[in-house]
Amino acid sequence: MEEANRLVALSNEELPGDEQRIDLTHLATYSLDDAGTREIDDALSLERRDGVDWIWIHIADPSRLIGIDSPLDQEAKRRATSLYLAEGVIPMLPLELAAGPLSLRSGQRCAALSVAVHLDDDGAVAEQRIARSWIRPRYGLTYTDGDELIELAPPGDEALSDLSRLLIQRMRWRRSKGAVMFDRPEGRFRRSDGTLTLQVIDPSPSRLMVSEAMLLMGAVVASFGKEHNLPLPFRSQPAAELPSSDELNRIPEGPARDAAIKRCLSRGVQGTRPMPHFSLGLEAYVQATSPIRRYADLVAHRQIIAQLSAIAPMDEEHLGEVIDDLDDP
Repeated sequence: MEEANRLVALSNEELPGDEQRIDLTHLATYSLDDAGTREIDDALSLERRDGVDWIWIHIADPSRLIGIDSPLDQEAKRRATSLYLAEGVIPMLPLELAAGPLSLRSGQRCAALSVAVHLDDDGAVAEQRIARSWIRPRYGLTYTDGDELIELAPPGDEALSDLSRLLIQRMRWRRSKGAVMFDRPEGRFRRSDGTLTLQVIDPSPSRLMVSEAMLLMGAVVASFGKEHNLPLPFRSQPAAELPSSDELNRIPEGPARDAAIKRCLSRGVQGTRPMPHFSLGLEAYVQATSPIRRYADLVAHRQIIAQLSAIAPMDEEHLGEVIDDLDDP
């Protein structure tokens, strides 16, 4: 906690690496989360440049403040992930830091790792760019707010509706590559004042948009790793033989049919080399969108930043050891 408070006080100062950041504070940037979310680690922007739509995906950059092998880093590695329980959150990093200067807070200039993507007409990645950045989220929205903006597309504020359209295009591209989709409601237990309730979350347009943007970020990061022969914590899934159409048609559509498909899928695997991810329909994939909540994502950020800064990244053997260490917690 003492270290977290020290870093909070340090966060407004110029720090090593800040000179490399591109200024994206002019973009209309949106974060979308559940009401009450405190750790805000992703945001989206749309930029139209020379008649081309660029999707910007911004992810919080905790490596700006948290040094490798510092006491706070070692504790985050020991925990490996934030835990979301019915009674509340057990965070990977102290909330004073994670929900403070590390989060992408509306109205604040925030440090981020940003990816820009131009999709072709089919939804494949035509061009991409990755950089450390400064952003200033204008809107901290709930998913309900986002759904309204997507549906209404008010004049002068059509960005979310356009982003939703582009990311649906991307989703269709993944489906054409064999991605397995389960667009069903999810349930979460919540305890408040001693009462346990079930919160049902429907796959609304804004949730699907954010989810697809995070998958796009993971695909771009994996492509960056392949291009530069950079060891990253790649996530893969072996190919599976799914039930035939005749078999599936004998099962009622909905959760039962989903279960029949899921039963055939293999567990995801994490390793240092890119391999296909069957159910996502991607040639390679890296989780890199929650570095203030997942330690492996923080490691991925550090590898990317080292490559961007012409600093020697962690070698493959060392990264493999880190990945193994994270399995137990």
